[in-house]
Amino acid sequence: MEAATSLWITSAIIVGVTLLIYVGLIKLGGRFVARLQSRSPGSASRVATLWVMVRRVILVVVFVLALLMILDLWGFGLSPFIAVGTVAAAAIGFGAQDVVKDLLAGFFILAEDQYHIGDTVTIAGTSGTVQDIQFRVTVLRDLEGNVHYVPNGQITVTSNFTSLYAQPVIDVGIAYGADLDRAMEVLLDVLQALADDPALRCEPPGMPSMLETPYPIEFVDEGDQIIMRFEEWDGSRTIHMNPGRGPPVQEPSLNGVSFGRFEGPTLAIFTTYISYPYYDDLGTPQSGAVTVLERYTPTADETRLDWQVTITDPATFTMPVVRRGFMAFEPGEVIKPYNCTLP
Repeated sequence: MEAATSLWITSAIIVGVTLLIYVGLIKLGGRFVARLQSRSPGSASRVATLWVMVRRVILVVVFVLALLMILDLWGFGLSPFIAVGTVAAAAIGFGAQDVVKDLLAGFFILAEDQYHIGDTVTIAGTSGTVQDIQFRVTVLRDLEGNVHYVPNGQITVTSNFTSLYAQPVIDVGIAYGADLDRAMEVLLDVLQALADDPALRCEPPGMPSMLETPYPIEFVDEGDQIIMRFEEWDGSRTIHMNPGRGPPVQEPSLNGVSFGRFEGPTLAIFTTYISYPYYDDLGTPQSGAVTVLERYTPTADETRLDWQVTITDPATFTMPVVRRGFMAFEPGEVIKPYNCTLP
């Protein structure tokens, strides 16, 4: 009886020590991973994914060793278990060679930082934008919107078109009798216009162009002001709800100066002092005299937000431009960090 009690106590001690070792290793590893992520935010997702795999390996190794120690303590011979495990491992290994190959290839893809989510790549003869990187497969979406699941074990050559930088090569056909000097002038003008496009430099647009977004928008009521948060470009603008507590100096800026008020359920916002030079993403110019009037009205069932935007710019338009639309309410939706993947 005393021997059995001693065995139970020793087994409990082994289990307790195993748990302490596992928790200690997980905490130390978590701190190390957090430090790596803070030093290199760009590789945070890769480090986190690798840590998930390492944590699972630690769990299996620590508890398998604890189980073997307890079995040995109770007098069970380990030889039969080792033999059965060897046979099972061999059978699984022969039957799941491709899966193991995919997992190992996925580990090295992450460890070597070959590509990230959002990169444009060609792998296993398939081109597209990386949607997800898993240990067994890489998920791509091509230009036609098709989603491809590529087993990592089939990837022998990876071509990453957005790693660090990219250099576009454009073939332009010119007639034999054309004036080459004039052709170069036209090309330079077109390229300069592209270079001046803020979107191609990953710079956020100003008013009213910033309102044209397919990404979520959040309204945060802070009493004397409302903050509009835009997921696209990580943008935000401040709506001053108390005229007496607006900005002390009203100077032109990309977003302008906005004052708002509630007209019943409708939020009306009037914006002036806009320095952004473009009306839209096509490069339509606008002057410093432009004003924007916005109206946001929730529906009675609070399932959507109807909006109307009126842009007045005598230097560009002969009459005010009115745009209308609506946004659907999405309870629980969270504004996510924006990732501009342009080189």
